[in-house]
Amino acid sequence: MDIPPLASSADLTQVPPLDDNIISTPTHDFQREIINGIENNEVTLSNQKNLDNMEIDINKSNINNDINTSNEDNRKSNGEHIQNDQPSTGEAGIRPIKSEIEEDEKCSDISQKSMEQAAKRQKSSSKSKKKTYNPRDFHTPKMHSEQYITRSGRKIKTPEKYEDEMYIEQIYTIADKINFNDKCWIDARQEELDRFKNLEVYEEVPIPTNKKILTCRWVNTIKNDSLKKMKYKSRLVARGFTQRANHEFDWTELYAPVTTLTNIRILLNLAINKDYKINHLDIKCAYLNSKITSPEDIYMYAPIGVSIRPNYCWKLKKAVYGLRQSGWCWYKMLSKILIEELKFKIVDVNQTVFLREENNEIIIISIYVDDIFTVYSNDKIYNNFTSNLKNFVEFKDLGLISEFLGIQFEHTNNKIRIHQPKFLQELINNCDVKHLDKKYIPIIKDNEKVKGSKVSVFYEKEQDTNLLNDYDKRKYQSITGSLLWAANNTRPDICFAVFVLASKGCNPTIKDLDNAYYCLKYINHTIDFGIEYIKRDHVYTDKLLNSEIEIFADASFAPKSDRHSVSGKIIYIDKNLISWNSKKQRITELSTAAAEMHSLTLAVEEAINIRKFLISLECNVKDCIARTDNSVVAQNSNNINARHSKKIIDTNLSYIKDLVLDLKILKVIWIPSKENLADIFTKAMGKTQFEDLKTRLLQKDSYQELLYLIQMDLHEFVFHDNLDKKGSVENPLMTQNEI
Repeated sequence: MDIPPLASSADLTQVPPLDDNIISTPTHDFQREIINGIENNEVTLSNQKNLDNMEIDINKSNINNDINTSNEDNRKSNGEHIQNDQPSTGEAGIRPIKSEIEEDEKCSDISQKSMEQAAKRQKSSSKSKKKTYNPRDFHTPKMHSEQYITRSGRKIKTPEKYEDEMYIEQIYTIADKINFNDKCWIDARQEELDRFKNLEVYEEVPIPTNKKILTCRWVNTIKNDSLKKMKYKSRLVARGFTQRANHEFDWTELYAPVTTLTNIRILLNLAINKDYKINHLDIKCAYLNSKITSPEDIYMYAPIGVSIRPNYCWKLKKAVYGLRQSGWCWYKMLSKILIEELKFKIVDVNQTVFLREENNEIIIISIYVDDIFTVYSNDKIYNNFTSNLKNFVEFKDLGLISEFLGIQFEHTNNKIRIHQPKFLQELINNCDVKHLDKKYIPIIKDNEKVKGSKVSVFYEKEQDTNLLNDYDKRKYQSITGSLLWAANNTRPDICFAVFVLASKGCNPTIKDLDNAYYCLKYINHTIDFGIEYIKRDHVYTDKLLNSEIEIFADASFAPKSDRHSVSGKIIYIDKNLISWNSKKQRITELSTAAAEMHSLTLAVEEAINIRKFLISLECNVKDCIARTDNSVVAQNSNNINARHSKKIIDTNLSYIKDLVLDLKILKVIWIPSKENLADIFTKAMGKTQFEDLKTRLLQKDSYQELLYLIQMDLHEFVFHDNLDKKGSVENPLMTQNEI
């Protein structure tokens, strides 16, 4: 393909000179720059953006000129006198007259054609030359709200869903919107590099052949909280998403367990009842302390700005943040230190809680990555633990726990209260619902009636067309995720509402977004809601904790058009709230009793695991009581001859009967539906019913005596009088129509 030559200086004689008296505009300045560049053959693709802007400006001027010309012709045709109000050429702020605009258009057309020829020539010459690619030059381009051009000449424009200023600001809080010449950021990066050298994270080696060399980047954050104050922090992170399986990492060495919030609440109940102390430890640069494990050596280019010998790179010796196996390496190292060096033992199924006894004193630690939740009986065993741990890792002792994973802890006499006002207040401020009206329930009842309630009516489900756009969908998912974190930690009152919101996360509608804002209005009204853990004098005797586990299970049978039932459960230990959940059942049950049995089985399964955990903590579990408001489930759980024709229901029933009749570690008791606290996790309620259950959910002592009397009065009714002449105590109601 023949490439047209650049325009010569002789061709430029056709371009009329610009009048020096005319004040130059950006278009004029750029024309002069283009002409000079063409004469010196120095036109580059970096001017392409300015060319595009110039072309837009010229087109706009042409349109305006056409409009003015047409208006002028109309005025002449009407016989109006046209006065020339344009000032002389020497006055400031002058605009070029019509003849000069026409000359500017000719000049821009010629310069545009010349630029196109220059661009084609440079493009063809760049193809003939092979450019060597240095991975160290790789960087993530900054995000701009306008279109820009990369070094390769590719045009980049920010997607519409990121053009909102608030969203851009949120992205840049941990990204590139910083002043790199600021002394605070310079010191932060130097501190990170010094830490790499002190911990011997890498060694400089020649760049190997036939090996993948990873790249890295800086992640800059500003931490500002009551514990660590304001601190500028830069962390060097490897781009682990470029690692190859069975080369730079092993698929079996990726998962790193962390403690659950249920374990934290169990330890809180233990500490408050046995007068133990709770401290918080923060490991510094946790991952950098652990040795890396991989099938092959891992190499990484040094970050830009770090001096290194030519053709050299870093060979990683420690687990850098960003690598796929870094979490697993850190957990393995810490667990090895605790078990082999400090003589701890694992006491939970997730292998994140460790126990050590010494001279009738006890210390328990629970691990969440680099945060350690510590419960201990006296200062001596705690000081011994911290002094030994300093020999292996560097950490900061934050003292008596006041905040852990964004949860605030308030200590009073014989009571600990947990809540999340800071987290929720920030969420409310971001969504701008603080000034709106108050709501007293988190979700309203859905009055929508499902079609086809009659057996003979079939219909096709209508698709909702009021779906959210991409930006609103992302916003809805962000709100739901934040609410889910609060609901699982300290807000059981919004558990069912968040369950409903989360179930619409894939294809949310405008109505779903309104429901999310409705829940936020309720949270704004109840921002100080929290859970209290109170000391019970009767459960602590003879240095043993005689714990009692109580379970409330309920189910809402086929409430929606998908016909999946909703399970709800609550678990108490010593009348302190430990675990709760609202979940859709995976299979479609055919009766209310089957749905209730499925819900009870899930609750009992978790309660048995909690019982094992308490026993491993050397606590005596006195009773484990499960309460359900379905009389058929309660009867057949205590009947050894009860069976069911459906395999999965019969399996659940057999599991419950083994615990009740054979092992004798569980009791299943019927209670009225109004007394079942798990009902709040299965459906939306009105204000009166919701407020009543929410109060009793936290203040369990207020109705414990009433519940006991109800159980005594109804015991004979459940197991004798309710047989309705269809069975006996040995063979109760288990007909196919009822289960």
